[in-house]
This record gives sequence, structure tokens and C-alpha cells, in this order.
Amino acid sequence: MRHDDVHEPTDDLLAIPGVGGGRELLRVAAEADGAYLLLSVPVCALGLSRGTRVAATRDDDGVLRLTRVLAPSPGATVRCTVSPTCTTGHFDEEFVREGAGPLLGLGPVSIVEPELVAVHVADRAQLPRVAAWLDRLILMGVLSTWTYGDPGELEDGRMALEPMASWELVHPPARDPDVTPGAGA
Repeated sequence: MRHDDVHEPTDDLLAIPGVGGGRELLRVAAEADGAYLLLSVPVCALGLSRGTRVAATRDDDGVLRLTRVLAPSPGATVRCTVSPTCTTGHFDEEFVREGAGPLLGLGPVSIVEPELVAVHVADRAQLPRVAAWLDRLILMGVLSTWTYGDPGELEDGRMALEPMASWELVHPPARDPDVTPGAGA
């Protein structure tokens, strides 16, 4: 897994249970009031997005466990499956980092090879424009499917995650992109 994001070495891990007995370990930063700010772009965890403020408790193994969401992210997450004619790296470089991505306030991304990409949308108000753009990428053959990861409701006809054997997805430290919603528009 590659996460195109690097943050401070003081980042901590927050465990989110996943399908099939696995878990996703997301990077968080402690805040002064004891809350945690989600730094990662979730791939499998539904209803969470980069920038979500959460409450958590630490287990005996030293990993944080989510207890509740304190405040939703001002942004959102979309999950995309790249088509067999494209690669996750090409999609990230040509469409998210360049192309319409900066205009829509997209990035950073989390990539699970060979085909799954979770993309952060900096401003939730941009979701209708992002949805239209993703639909065009399906028509162009770049993507096979996409779905909203936050809010955590799957729409009919959109991608659902397949149950897997026991697994663990650990996000590396986060790095912020130079993305300003609407820049250059």
C-alpha cells in the first residue's frame, strides 16, 4: 500500500475493524483537547475521511481504538477502481495530481495495488463536480467503478468491498499536497 502523504513522526495509529476480520490502521495526530485528527485517507473504513476528529482509547497493545466521531471532516473520500487499461500510479499522477485534480481540490490519495485508490476531496461541497468527473473517467476507460467512502453509504451500482481473509492495512505517515480547491479556475 502506498499513501501519498507524509506528516510528523509523532503520528499515531487508529485501528478500524474491517471486513473479514481485518483492520485498517489509520494515521492520526493528537490534539490539545485529547481528541485525534485523522491524517490518512481511509481505504476500507466507511464514514470517515481525512480531517475527521475522533475520540479514541488506547488498548493494551498500544493501538488506539475509535470510540466515536467528534466532528466530521470538512472534506470527503471517494474510492476508485482503476480499469485494467490504467494503473493506480498513472491515475494518481495524470488525473489527481495534474489534470482536473487540483481544480477540484483532490489529494492526497491512498493506493492499494493493483487497482484500488482512495482519494481525499478537500471540500465536501465539490462532491457533485467530483462525481461528474469520476463518471467521465469511467466513460473514458480510466476507471471501472467509484463509490463514496464518506458518507459511508454505498449507492446501488457502485463498488462494494469484497470480504477478504484476515488482513491489516497500515497507512504510512502523511504528507500534505499543494492543493487549493478551485486554484487556477
